[in-house]
Amino acid sequence: MFALRNSGGAISGMYFRSTINDDTQRHYYLKDRRGLYLGYPNSDITKLILTESVIDAATLLQHSKISESYGILACYGTNGLTAEHEAAIVGLSQLQGIIFAFDGDNAVRKAVEKYSTLLKQRLPNVQLSNIVLPVGEGINSMGVSHTPGVFRELLQGRTALFFQLRVHLKKKNPRLQ
Repeated sequence: MFALRNSGGAISGMYFRSTINDDTQRHYYLKDRRGLYLGYPNSDITKLILTESVIDAATLLQHSKISESYGILACYGTNGLTAEHEAAIVGLSQLQGIIFAFDGDNAVRKAVEKYSTLLKQRLPNVQLSNIVLPVGEGINSMGVSHTPGVFRELLQGRTALFFQLRVHLKKKNPRLQ
């Protein structure tokens, strides 16, 4: 069970993860889910890691060298970067970089493309990058099967996300579409 917190730090929702039922539903949220896990990032962070799930964020939180150097924020799956997430991220005035730490599968590639485009439009001066995980692996599974140093290596080897000028020019000149 994990608490989701509002902008004031109060518990505003809950997330539950089944530890015995891996075949069907494993993730449970309260109705009308609100709040973020680990909570809203500190306003002075410069680097933010976005994970695909609460359990992935909780895994990174266990590594003090990461949690001391980076803000960590859990999305709620590949379709789970909500308006609340976006508002919290856009409100980080010192933010210099966002790192996507999603699972290694095809749905993730599409989600990272979608969210990075959205965030780049809102935060054009923030550098975006992606940790590329092996197919079928996530942050939590990597934490279980590897030594703690794997996360430092993954962060150092992350891939920068680049945007074509054409994407930004489409708004000014519809003929470019």
